Amino acid sequence: MESHEKTEQTTTPLTNLYGKLKENQEGLRIARIPKQAKEAFVKFAEEEFCGDYGMALKWLMDDLIKGDIKLVIAKINEIDARLTDVENTFIHASKGEKEVDKSVFKKMVDGTKIQVNK
Repeated sequence: MESHEKTEQTTTPLTNLYGKLKENQEGLRIARIPKQAKEAFVKFAEEEFCGDYGMALKWLMDDLIKGDIKLVIAKINEIDARLTDVENTFIHASKGEKEVDKSVFKKMVDGTKIQVNK
């Protein structure tokens, strides 16, 4: 005769914590990655982040955002310089003065040069 005993699963705080971590674990699954791109990413993650793909992805995204911000700041600086030039032209024209050309060129973050009044 076989005994049909139910095995009781003991729940300890540690098993509860493990269960909650397992339930709340975030993941990302990406399909159709070109083979060379995947190999390069995996190699990068292993070398720089001990195989932590999430941190490697975060680092790459942060770097992209910083690059975009530099371009935006350069564009804002360019627009600011142009606006200052227009304001100075308007001020001199309203006073009936001839504007003296005191412009110099300023090199921006992205390598472009803009004209600035001194």
